[in-house]
Amino acid sequence: MLTDNPGHVRFPDEDDEIVERALATYAVAAGPVQLVTYDTGTTMPARSVKLPVLKLTARFRSAQTHAVI
Repeated sequence: MLTDNPGHVRFPDEDDEIVERALATYAVAAGPVQLVTYDTGTTMPARSVKLPVLKLTARFRSAQTHAVI
C-alpha cells in the first residue's frame, strides 16, 4: 500500500486522481504497473498518458460472478 505524501491535495476529478496515483507507483515499483478497471472514464485519461490499462468487460464480470457462486 502506498500512502500520499504529506500535503498531497487530491485532484478534483476522481479518475484523474487514480491515474496520477498509478503513475506515482512507477517511482517505487519493482516491476510493471498496469491499471485494471471496468470504468471507461478512468481508462481514457490513463491511456492518454501512456499508462498500460486492462479494461475489463461486462463479460468478464459475469464470468467472475458465476465462478464465485
